[in-house]
Amino acid sequence: MYVDNQVNLAAVAEWEFGVGRGVNSLVCLIVGTGTGAGMILNGSLFRGYSHAAGEIGWLLHNESLCRRRFPALGRSVDLHQGEGMPQRVFDTLEVIDKEYLAGNFNIKDLSNPVALRTNPSLRLVNNMTDYLTLAIASLCAVVNPATVVLAGDISKGARLLADRLGERLHGKLPLVPRIFVSELGQRAVALGAVMMVLDATTLNTAIANLP
Repeated sequence: MYVDNQVNLAAVAEWEFGVGRGVNSLVCLIVGTGTGAGMILNGSLFRGYSHAAGEIGWLLHNESLCRRRFPALGRSVDLHQGEGMPQRVFDTLEVIDKEYLAGNFNIKDLSNPVALRTNPSLRLVNNMTDYLTLAIASLCAVVNPATVVLAGDISKGARLLADRLGERLHGKLPLVPRIFVSELGQRAVALGAVMMVLDATTLNTAIANLP
């Protein structure tokens, strides 16, 4: 019997079958009801010393958080000092992303103080972009992946986010990774689980990290 979390399984699937094919290092970033990152480093799944690698829900992005304790793993309500990322954020992303793909939304509005002040929907998208920029910059500064895959509920607006994040990260990292939207969707976790079992039992042990 093999057990792993869905973020790791999604990372394996994106590396084997998805937009991460052909690279030896990637980060699969999932933001939805939970937040996490699965990492493939040098062709192997990286779990960390206590299998807590990629728990970006614990990233301290505000100095005031340094003076507090958090009793539960990845408590986004605590870490974000608010309601976290409710469903309305992802619904808003989906609407604006469709407008963006249709050519009816100017991405520069996300940098326009007047537009942000008068449009609550844009503020939601901008806040999400801020959070993702900090998370991706922190991860990339440490593990330097070739590719970052956006998955989970944020994929509803990920085309807009991918373009915006590339712009935001420029000049903030030695090398900005390629940012892609997951093509596997809900299949990613199941495909990753299949590959983990095959690699651990019949193919090889590289991904499973087993002796």
